[in-house]
Amino acid sequence: MPQSIAVEVDRVVNSCGGISIGGRQISVGMPLAGQRVRVRVDGILLHVIDEAGQLRRTLRCPLPPTACGRIRDARPASVIPPPATAPTVERVVSINGSIQVAGQRIQVGKIHARTLVTVALDEHTVTVYDADTPIAAVPRRSTTDMNRVKAKHQITIHRADR
Repeated sequence: MPQSIAVEVDRVVNSCGGISIGGRQISVGMPLAGQRVRVRVDGILLHVIDEAGQLRRTLRCPLPPTACGRIRDARPASVIPPPATAPTVERVVSINGSIQVAGQRIQVGKIHARTLVTVALDEHTVTVYDADTPIAAVPRRSTTDMNRVKAKHQITIHRADR
């Protein structure tokens, strides 16, 4: 069985979050829409690397390993960068004491209602911070990506001396 050689190509992600390699449409994710990415095809794996050089996604390659040499604009592959750091987002805690991040609802407590919290998403955990103090850490159950980074709600402070 011939051994496959890893190759790289540069592609621009379309508005639907897809790229075309070897005549096949591959979905790499909506957050990358409009960006130029480097795609490393390595046998049965496909690594998506952003412009900053961070590994954004690893997918199963839909192409047979022997097709790597026939990809348009292919060049010998460089080393795979380490995965990206855990993304952080901001959320405003609802009056019920909960937030929603990446399709997952997290209860942080009514004591934190209407406060701005920072959420760090890891591959397996979601950690909620108030300033630098961790409030909650829960296992990540959703596989969806984040679609908002900043909090959109307005924070209102109710004063007791009115």
